[in-house]
Amino acid sequence: MQKWLQMRYAFIVLLAFSPFIFGRQSLTPCAGSFSSSHNKSAGFAAEHKKLSFAEPTLAERKLHALINAYRASHKLPAIPLSKSLSYVARTHVHDLNAHPPESPCNAHSWSEHGVWSSCCYTPDHKQAKCMWDKPAELTNYKDSGFEIGYWTSAEANAEEALEGWKTSAAHNAVIINQTIWKNEEWRSLGVGLAGQYAVVWFGKKKDPDGYWEEKAE
Repeated sequence: MQKWLQMRYAFIVLLAFSPFIFGRQSLTPCAGSFSSSHNKSAGFAAEHKKLSFAEPTLAERKLHALINAYRASHKLPAIPLSKSLSYVARTHVHDLNAHPPESPCNAHSWSEHGVWSSCCYTPDHKQAKCMWDKPAELTNYKDSGFEIGYWTSAEANAEEALEGWKTSAAHNAVIINQTIWKNEEWRSLGVGLAGQYAVVWFGKKKDPDGYWEEKAE
């Protein structure tokens, strides 16, 4: 019975391509500390960053494997696990868990509690650039990122996150290159999964800092 009572939502950020589903989300905002400012990003694009990349967790590797298996079932190639985009994904997941956004800010927001440009992401998309630029701002991946996400009132896991995205037409289209995404080639994928959140970032360019090798189970 408890499982039926758990709340699960999927949210999506599609940056640059799709204004009619850009910022789509059904995540109920909750308490946290966010700002509408975009105040720390000056000059980030030209800076080469020396980052320390943490190994993906077993849960994150599992989500990556499930996504590629799902793509394979649609005769699509696997997307390698990007160190840079995974860094962005994990950073956002940890920020969301530590500082959940407060209405009117939604889960595409970033808090003031980090070395990034904070923003209160609202339905009018006025803070779109704050989201769009996160890979270039935080890493050496100098291109736009495309984020999908999942939240549950319990603890997020790989299987339920993917199933949630598969039941949402907008999320599913990103994962398996349908509708407006059918001509895109994803060359990099980042995964973050911890606490109540799972997020995945898609990118069209190769990661200059490389990829995590797959590990046999």
